[in-house]
Amino acid sequence: MNKEIYNGKIKFYNEEKCFGFAITIPDGEECYISKKEAERVGISFKNKNNTCTFEVKPSNSGGRPYAVNIVLK
Repeated sequence: MNKEIYNGKIKFYNEEKCFGFAITIPDGEECYISKKEAERVGISFKNKNNTCTFEVKPSNSGGRPYAVNIVLK
């Protein structure tokens, strides 16, 4: 199965609360960044507005989708 890779940017990451959001470009869909994914990639508050690529995974609870397999550029 082919997974779609989106271009985007890190909107913000709050290290204290351990979550953040990435947005897709150009449509601006907000995707949740989990603590586990942020730690895997090395995302911190300093990465605000960094460009990246990522896959979008639907939320199991019906909330915002998740940004997974993030690659910072």
